Amino acid sequence: MDISFDPTKFHPTFLGDASQGMAGDAFHKYTMESFLKSAHEYGLPSDVISSSVESAYNFFGLEPAFVFEGHRTYVSPGNPTTMADDMMSIDRNELMSYGVHDGDTLSLVVTHEIAHQLTQLMYAEGHITPWQSELISDKWVGFRAAAEGLDIEKVIDTFDGLDDSATHPGQDLRERHIRMAYGTYNEYSRQGCELNFNVLMDVAMTQINDDADVTAREALARQNAPAAPDVMAYSWTQSEIDSHVREARDKIDFNKSVIRENEKIRADKIRNGQPHALSDSNIAGAKFELEKAKKELAKWENTKPDKS
Repeated sequence: MDISFDPTKFHPTFLGDASQGMAGDAFHKYTMESFLKSAHEYGLPSDVISSSVESAYNFFGLEPAFVFEGHRTYVSPGNPTTMADDMMSIDRNELMSYGVHDGDTLSLVVTHEIAHQLTQLMYAEGHITPWQSELISDKWVGFRAAAEGLDIEKVIDTFDGLDDSATHPGQDLRERHIRMAYGTYNEYSRQGCELNFNVLMDVAMTQINDDADVTAREALARQNAPAAPDVMAYSWTQSEIDSHVREARDKIDFNKSVIRENEKIRADKIRNGQPHALSDSNIAGAKFELEKAKKELAKWENTKPDKS
């Protein structure tokens, strides 16, 4: 009996619903190879995280930031005048809870975070609002998905049930601007228009500024936002305190690593008679952020949980 199996060939097992009928080129989606790839990606193992992050940075032509597996998925810009001290936290459990189970979707999520890095100085100097910052980042998800033929639906699904807040627009606006960016990129491409970073950023800002819902709803959300609680007076749970402690420790570890790395680079440049001003700047910035993180850690370690 011949029991050999060619994983590159179509097999009915991977059709799902055979009654729908699949033919021709669509067969490649249902090979054993694709099934095993999906099964491997489902839990977002470290190699999938690494390749997804790398592909997102490659899209922008950037060197990856320092990436670690933290307790939330976010980018920490640090000094807004440089990307050298930025760090990227990836929380696979948080991502999977939002339905992210494949490398392409994760890479689009990372694309959103990288866009925050690229606009950090605009945000720090008050040129864009919190909502504009989020929607610009969403725009880049749409641009990249269109440019590389990636599926935007799973990213959009992660916004399910998201309401307006002081810092983030709700589900409908975020979906609207991802789809708008996706469509605009494809239309510009069909027309043979130049598509570079500056062109696409101008498109993003124009579309966001032309959307009257953005300004009106952000103003209302900020008006209705509760006042920020005093850390010592607010009734924090132990779980919340622990999360803030872990985040502060992550920042401390990251900035220590930035200092160590740049001190080595600085020593090499001095030894070779090369300029080292950038390393000096990175070291100074990381030391500043390190002290902030230490104070933050001390604050949370001295915060008592609510016993009621």
